[in-house]
Amino acid sequence: MSEEQKATYEGWAIVEQMGHKRMAARLSEAVIGGHSFIRCDVPGPNAGDPDVATQFITGQTIYAITPCTEEIARKVAANCQPRPVTEWDLKRPALAAGGLDDDDEDDN
Repeated sequence: MSEEQKATYEGWAIVEQMGHKRMAARLSEAVIGGHSFIRCDVPGPNAGDPDVATQFITGQTIYAITPCTEEIARKVAANCQPRPVTEWDLKRPALAAGGLDDDDEDDN
């Protein structure tokens, strides 16, 4: 298939991934490190709002893409926002040298 024959999709859609993850976003294609990804720009609730998040996902994790209007995507996105990095994620460093930090000892 020649480059002219390859169809690409850019537009608003609801993306459903394995593991029951669902998001509404403006989709485009991206190549990072020589690998193809789908770029998902998750919008804020109103036209003109900045994007809430950008995620790059591979086609192998997707089981459905449903094209839709921007209005519908914004409404759906308001109810299924990707979880951003939180302070909690940053406080707990990876276990160093196989040891437990003080909080982990209380959990046992």
